Parts: sequence; structure tokens; C-alpha cells
Amino acid sequence: MLGAQRISLVSYLNTLPFLYGLQHGWEGGYTLSLRQEVPAECVGTLLRGEVDFALVPVAALGELRDVHRITNLCIGASGRVDTVVLLSHSPVQRLRKIYLDPDSRTSAALVQVLCRHHWQVSPAYEALPPHGYELPLHPEEGMLLIGNKVFGQRGFYAYEYDLAEEWRAFTGLPFVFAVWMAGERASKEGGLLLDKALQWGVDRIGEAVESEAARLPIAKEAALEYLTQRIEYRLDEAKLRGLELFQSLIGGLPQPLAPGCSATPFNL
Repeated sequence: MLGAQRISLVSYLNTLPFLYGLQHGWEGGYTLSLRQEVPAECVGTLLRGEVDFALVPVAALGELRDVHRITNLCIGASGRVDTVVLLSHSPVQRLRKIYLDPDSRTSAALVQVLCRHHWQVSPAYEALPPHGYELPLHPEEGMLLIGNKVFGQRGFYAYEYDLAEEWRAFTGLPFVFAVWMAGERASKEGGLLLDKALQWGVDRIGEAVESEAARLPIAKEAALEYLTQRIEYRLDEAKLRGLELFQSLIGGLPQPLAPGCSATPFNL
């Protein structure tokens, strides 16, 4: 038996196909050590060498050294994504402050890019306090939320801006939220096994939803629609162009950009 392959995986519904593939489609002599974390934590575990492979938010790629992309799979969207939203009681043009979800790196940078270049507004930014999404917003405040907690907040705000949909309207391109990266000590064989297991899961989304139905944050029919109609897993040429544009726009933002984000482009 070979050593364990240490993997950091985002702990949201959108990674269910990846998780299912790793748990049920992994082959080879390596054992698996899986960590499920919020996106902002995945970078740190890879940087510290605590894992061999991680699903990394793209706004943090510029911090990474001695790493490389290992698969053409990602977390992306070509339009509406449902779980990365700016919520408010007023149109974005009236917002003076936006609270940023601390679990996010890429989404925090994305809302700033859209404010500056798409909506052409200049609100102040502040980290959302723990469980701050449960507190009332003033009319001139907005709140960026990501992940599973968005499901419980829809319908309570007059304005819900889906950031992937807004990015598409602004650029005509899909958006990439996270990509798989290998650390300096990761083995080539482990990377190949990882790619195979991830693809195995992506090819069995319906099976994964049925298997996890009792533990899903939303009804299984809604989860299946979300995973097949909202999230896209193939890192194709259009997504790479969108990613390159996003990195260039991050570089033009004032500093500090957002918690844990880097304005340094990363060559994928």
C-alpha cells in the first residue's frame, strides 16, 4: 500500500460530484485523506504543505509558488450560478457599503471588479461578521454571500444580483471560481488518479445526488438542476479566456483587494 494522497476540497454542494468520485471512484494503491473546507482555507492548507492537491479559488492563484494545475476540471458557470450573490434592498447604484463573505476569495474580488467596471460604483467594503447574513441590512448596504447558506436567504431581498450572470453580461464569457492545483511534493501518479476519480464523479451526478439525498441542503430535484444546469466542471477555452480577463482586472483594482486575494497573475 502506498502513502496517502492528501486532498483539500471545498465543503459546498457544488463539489458533490468531486467528493462522490473521490469516495467511490478512486482507484490505485494510494489511500485518501480528504479535508472539506471553505474556499478561503483551501489555499492555506496547500501553501503550508498540509495537502498534496487542493481546489483553489482563482483570485488566490497569484500567491502560489511551486504549484501547477493538474486537471481540466474546475468549478465554473456560463451564466446564472445561484450560490454567489449580492443581496440588497436597493439597487447596486445606491449602495454605499458591501459586506464581503469571509469564506470567499474569488467572489470578494469578483464583486469589486463588477462594481468598478460593470456597474461603475465605488462602495466601501467590509468583512461580514460571523452569522452577519442573519442581521438586517440598511437600505444603502449590500451583502455578498456564497455557498450553501445562500439557499436559505433567497427571496428576502428586493435585489439579488447573481455574480456569474452579471459577469457574463459584462464580458460575454463564462466565469471560473476554482481550479485544481497540485503542491510541490505531489506525485504525478497521484494527480492522474485524482483526475480520473474527479471525472468519474462528474459523469455520475445523478447517482451522487440520489446517494446523498438525505444530506443535501436543498431538495434533490433542485440539487440535480443546480449541479447540471448551473455549475460547469469542464475548464474549456472559453473559461480560460474568462479567467485570464478576470486576473487582468484584479490587477487594476485598488489595494487591499480583498481578504487573501492576490493581484499577481498566475500562468495556467
